[in-house]
Amino acid sequence: LTDAVSVVGSVGWYDYSLAEPCLEIPRRFYAVKVSPGAAQRLSEFSSLFDNADDVSDHARSIVARWNDGKFIKLGRDDPTFLRQRIDSLRNQLDGLRTVRRVIAAVHHVPFAELLPPRHGSQWDFARAYLGSTAIGEALLQYPNVTDVFCGHSHLPAEASIGHLKAVNIGSGYRWKNLIELEL
Repeated sequence: LTDAVSVVGSVGWYDYSLAEPCLEIPRRFYAVKVSPGAAQRLSEFSSLFDNADDVSDHARSIVARWNDGKFIKLGRDDPTFLRQRIDSLRNQLDGLRTVRRVIAAVHHVPFAELLPPRHGSQWDFARAYLGSTAIGEALLQYPNVTDVFCGHSHLPAEASIGHLKAVNIGSGYRWKNLIELEL
């Protein structure tokens, strides 16, 4: 192994793997980025209830939207876009197998341990869009990845996961956190 240190990066994305099961929201609602309570108030989403008896009263009480549904046009579904981002990240990592230490920077959260605390149904709806466990699973396949840094949730967190030190930097729009890394 070389003594070099390399940095890889990705925006990451989400596939709803961090969604809170206790909200009882069917996946199709996450795909259009609107909760059942909001969908039943917006006629454009009425088809989500066609022939569906899988929407609990609890899920119908949650009124929230994720604005990516209005403003982001990927030309493909979220899981496909995420797979493309992970494939790109893997290509970077495959080219660095002889490097002793690799640091990964991803925008979206790669591990549930880095999520903010639960905060009520409307806020918890947003957890589905904060990242994906698939990002973390990919990073864990590379023993020379020693550190991963992310953000997106705006709340700091740290965890040791397998051989990785994982850090959610937690900066916001009006404040920035600084992490110093010893190389």
